Amino acid sequence: MDIIVRQEEEPTKRHILDGRLTSSSLDSLPEGCLCLILSLTTPRDATRSSAVSKCLNSAAQSDVVWEHFLPTDYTDIISRSTSPLIFSSKKDLYLRLSLSPVLLDEGNKSIVLNRLTGNKSCMIGSRKLAIAWAGSRRFWNWLPLSNSRFGEVIHLRNVCWLDICGKIEKKMLSPNTNYAAYLVYNIAFGFQGLEFVRVSMRFLGPGGVLVEEKPEFDVNLGSMEDDERGRLKQGDDGWLELKVGEFFNGEEEDNGGSVETCLKETRKNTYY
Repeated sequence: MDIIVRQEEEPTKRHILDGRLTSSSLDSLPEGCLCLILSLTTPRDATRSSAVSKCLNSAAQSDVVWEHFLPTDYTDIISRSTSPLIFSSKKDLYLRLSLSPVLLDEGNKSIVLNRLTGNKSCMIGSRKLAIAWAGSRRFWNWLPLSNSRFGEVIHLRNVCWLDICGKIEKKMLSPNTNYAAYLVYNIAFGFQGLEFVRVSMRFLGPGGVLVEEKPEFDVNLGSMEDDERGRLKQGDDGWLELKVGEFFNGEEEDNGGSVETCLKETRKNTYY
């Protein structure tokens, strides 16, 4: 996602046709007109404009403005939330969705808005991943974890065929937006055998038809020092993040299908 930061002139020094843009000239415009103007800007600009004049402040609180900034599927997000989303206005809802991730679908997915742009970031929990042998306690077990967004994690005990895939529908994402996909994980103290794994990303059309496939690459999940291309980093919460790849999510009407990422190691015994 590209963010452009630029210095702007003071609002009272801008010109509209032959006259200056002043508080008095703004006050002469209908509020509906001001709402339309603000809805064509950004959430940040709309918030800052409220300091210019009383009429702009009123328009900047309008549901008409903030409904434009909310994702088009915000009613679906509300219905899928695991806890009630209580809000007094569309601006209040926007701030709630951008303040912290909201859990969806029985707590197995999450979504949060970028506060400056309104673009969505989504995360899929372990329960929604396709994991080989996940049902066998010999190889995996589920653990509650307080610092996990989803409350529990799947813990790898011992497996000789590591195969994990995650899929997200493109319609869940914001249109006309650059995205990067990450695998988020952590390493237990004294782990053994978790060495190089192969990571891939591909794009599926409606019906699961393969549309495009990114080149695969190998990475050592247990060592950031072996990460020559800088794909591995540690997040603020201490979890490791492996960047799988980047993609552009185009026009909303073209966003059928899904994005799938996979991590596989089928050559050696792996321990966690």
